[in-house]
Amino acid sequence: EVFNFFDVAQIALPDEETIQLFESSDISSVCAGSDSLFLGSQHGVVSIVGRTWKVVRSFEAHEGARITHMHQVEGTSLLVTVAVG
Repeated sequence: EVFNFFDVAQIALPDEETIQLFESSDISSVCAGSDSLFLGSQHGVVSIVGRTWKVVRSFEAHEGARITHMHQVEGTSLLVTVAVG
């Protein structure tokens, strides 16, 4: 007997900004929380990707420093980032 644990479906990235973000080699850290995916960059920028795979918001968390760690504090809207550079 075969057990199917996952439903396989292709995900289409809907906008050019999100496609460029995932295709770049700029992502240095990733974490998930609050129905979002947080992507930290080599240049200190955090991009928030929503459930529709669109970039909801981007902001500079560290000036010119590579984000090495991120953690979204459960039950809050706080995102903790650590950078080197």
